[in-house]
Amino acid sequence: MTRKDVDIIGSPVYQITIDDIPDGEFRDYDLDTGVYKKYVPYDYIEIYNKSNLDLKLLINDVHQFPIPSNVVMSKTDLPFRRFRIINDSGSALTGSDLYVTIQHTPINADKAARKPESMFRKILPFIGFLR
Repeated sequence: MTRKDVDIIGSPVYQITIDDIPDGEFRDYDLDTGVYKKYVPYDYIEIYNKSNLDLKLLINDVHQFPIPSNVVMSKTDLPFRRFRIINDSGSALTGSDLYVTIQHTPINADKAARKPESMFRKILPFIGFLR
């Protein structure tokens, strides 16, 4: 599979379990390394926070979002290469109460329509709209 194929067919769904973040600490995930690097940038992240703590998500060291307690939240169409989970709640996160799912989503009609015309013409036959 080439880099161009990743934009069309996407990546596998990766699930990350985040354990034990003391109060005032954070966990960094750099996706330019290891098994994740083949599919960067990712454009989908879902966080399942089973804890009773309000945490924060920092994407690409720029975009910050709250992660309320006992919630599933997702962010789409925001390309990212790294993310950070910040615990500034006043209590330590213990156990496996936080799960993160990431993916480079496959092309769909909406994404194809947003691409420049040259890319649009290459993608449509692959999807099956034109032959």
